[in-house]
Amino acid sequence: MFTMTWARGIAAASLLATLALPALASPVLVDFEQFQPDFVLLNDGETYAQSGFNVTVAGAGAVVDINFCNPLAGEFCPTGNSTSVLTALNDTTIDLTHASRVFGLGSFSAAFVPSPQVDLFTGVPIKLVLDGISASGAAVSKSVDLVEDGSNPGSFLFGVYDASELGALRSLQFSLCFDDGLACGASPFLNDASFALDDLSLSVPEPGAAWLVALSLAGLALTRRRAR
Repeated sequence: MFTMTWARGIAAASLLATLALPALASPVLVDFEQFQPDFVLLNDGETYAQSGFNVTVAGAGAVVDINFCNPLAGEFCPTGNSTSVLTALNDTTIDLTHASRVFGLGSFSAAFVPSPQVDLFTGVPIKLVLDGISASGAAVSKSVDLVEDGSNPGSFLFGVYDASELGALRSLQFSLCFDDGLACGASPFLNDASFALDDLSLSVPEPGAAWLVALSLAGLALTRRRAR
């Protein structure tokens, strides 16, 4: 009786601790500032690593710089961010993973980077799509509308968005699509899907969290065996 009661107590306590795992997460900010003031070019398949996270480029390429956009050349550069950002160029997608653990994404900053050097995107609904694989292996997804500057049509603003609803993730991919009212797909022009990311507010479970999960499962299993 004592053994079964003890096992039940351990299982219950461990399960409660497991439910409190979000409190055991270490906050991490990926802000693309660690190599500044250097300009960093990332080609297809190359990775920018910061604080245990890997940001990998798939496509034409990406740059890490203060702002990879030139208003003097007629480009409609996004505004609202004066720090270093990652800019994914010409339909490139960005993959986010942690080196060894699952993770969660809270808030992040993003903007559309108009290209080519003419005003083609005024009034075009543009979405940043987040496609992830959850800790359980299920596909999860959400999209956010990137904000156009109402006072300067054709130019876009950095906005802050929330992705915490995606939960614990194994991986996450960022891509861009253009919404024509029927579907969200490729740019109406060629290779124009460029976007900037900054200030990814991330969290990873503390190493002890995995131990609590294992202890909870072991305690519950022992309780079931004793109950038979």
